Amino acid sequence: MFAGNKSALLLVKVADPERHYYDGKMMNLDITIGALSTGKIDFDFCFVFVHSDSGIAYLASIHALSKGKMVAIVFGKCAEELTEQCKNICEYALAAPVIHNPLPLKEQIDGVSTWLHV
Repeated sequence: MFAGNKSALLLVKVADPERHYYDGKMMNLDITIGALSTGKIDFDFCFVFVHSDSGIAYLASIHALSKGKMVAIVFGKCAEELTEQCKNICEYALAAPVIHNPLPLKEQIDGVSTWLHV
């Protein structure tokens, strides 16, 4: 299941037309956080994309509300700095200082199943 704002969810649909990662289930991020806070839903694994300080805030919110294992996926010019912040919040962080080339992150995401037992 993917949760995000309208733009992020559209990006997932466009980026994964063959549905290798996306199984068709999507929720608005704010509704997801509300459902997590009331205990209506939870997840075994939570992958949070972090590109800015607001991503750190969402990571911290999800970490506080979910019992699932957290993986931060950090990208952009400030990836190194943001990754250090993520390490204070969650156990796992994937990072690459990429903006327009997603392949370095895709390779790391594909490798998660070998160590996280997804």
